Amino acid sequence: MEQVYVRGDSLRTDRPFSNSPAAVSLADVDQLQVGEFSTGRTLRWTVIVGGTALLALIFFAMATDPS
Repeated sequence: MEQVYVRGDSLRTDRPFSNSPAAVSLADVDQLQVGEFSTGRTLRWTVIVGGTALLALIFFAMATDPS
């Protein structure tokens, strides 16, 4: 389940997927996984994607240079 909230004694979602139930009793929940924003991973992927785009632009400029 994603984007869940607690209502009464159950964990609920307004967006069920894969035929999962829209509510689960809190007594049946053993643990929760909470997604966190990672500045390091975001920065790393930004550098990787940006560097790859820059290299592609350089190679394209070299390949299309008329001189």
